[in-house]
Amino acid sequence: MKIPAQQNGNPLAACYCSQLDKALSEVNYAKPLKRQFLSQMQDSLYSYLEAHPDARLEDLYAAFGTPQEAADSALLNMDSAQIKKQLKTSQLFHFLFAVVIAILVMVVVYRLGALAINRYVSQPYIIESPAAVITGPLPTDTP
Repeated sequence: MKIPAQQNGNPLAACYCSQLDKALSEVNYAKPLKRQFLSQMQDSLYSYLEAHPDARLEDLYAAFGTPQEAADSALLNMDSAQIKKQLKTSQLFHFLFAVVIAILVMVVVYRLGALAINRYVSQPYIIESPAAVITGPLPTDTP
C-alpha cells in the first residue's frame, strides 16, 4: 500500500508510517480500518512536525508511542460501530464467495456427470444383419 506520508516527502513521517504499516500488518488489521488509521496518524504526525520542526524519530516515539504500541492500541481506539460494520461487510463477502464457489462446484459436477452418462450409458450401437449374397455381375449403375 502506498503510504501518503511518503508522497509529501517528510522523511520522519514516512519512516514512522512505514513502521506503523508493518506493525498493523503483523496484528492482521483490516485494510479499510488500516487505511483510515494511517490517514489519521499521518495528520497527527504532520501537525506535530509543524509544531516541532526540529523533531527526531525518537521524539515521535515519545509523543505517539512506538509503531508497535500504536498498532496494538489502534483497535481499542476505533469506534465499535465501525468495527462491527467492517466485520459484517467482511462476513458478507466471505458468504457470497462461498456461495459462488459452491455453485461452481455443483455446475462442474453436473457437467461431468452428464458427460459420463452420455459417454458410457448412451453409446451408439450398430445393428448387424446377415450379409446379402449377390451372384452374377456387380451392378454398374452410374449416376
